[in-house]
Amino acid sequence: MIAEGMKLTLLGVGVVYLFLSLLVVVIKVASRVLKPLTDKEEAAYHALPVKKTVSRRAEEEMQRVMAVINAAITAHQERKAAAALFQERTQSIAATSASLPGGSMQLTESQKYREPRRRPYRAGELFLRDRSTLAGYLYHR
Repeated sequence: MIAEGMKLTLLGVGVVYLFLSLLVVVIKVASRVLKPLTDKEEAAYHALPVKKTVSRRAEEEMQRVMAVINAAITAHQERKAAAALFQERTQSIAATSASLPGGSMQLTESQKYREPRRRPYRAGELFLRDRSTLAGYLYHR
C-alpha cells in the first residue's frame, strides 16, 4: 500500500513538473516570435511627446488636502496657545491667592492643569453624519 502511494506521488509530481517545463518553453518561444512586434510598439511609444496633464479633479483634491492640513495645523496651534494661557492664568491665580492677607489658597495638581472637558463622541457620530471621516471630524468638532 505504501509502495502504491509512493508511485502515485511520484507520478503526480512528475506530471506537474512536465507541465511547468512545457509552459516555460512555450512562453520563451512566444517571446522570441513576438519580439519584433513589441520593438515596433515600444519605439512608437517613445516617439510620442510626453504631456504632463493634471486633471482638474486632481487639482481640486490637492487643494482640499492642503486646506485640511492647514486647518489641522491651525487647530493644533490654537489648542497649544490655549493650554499655555490656561497654565499662565492658573499660576497667576495661585500667586495672587498666596499674596492675599486671608491666607493662601493651595491648588491641587489636578486643579492646576485641568482643561475644560469635552463631550465624548458617540460610536457612529463621525462616520454616519458625513461620508468623509476627516471632513466629518473637522465639521462637527
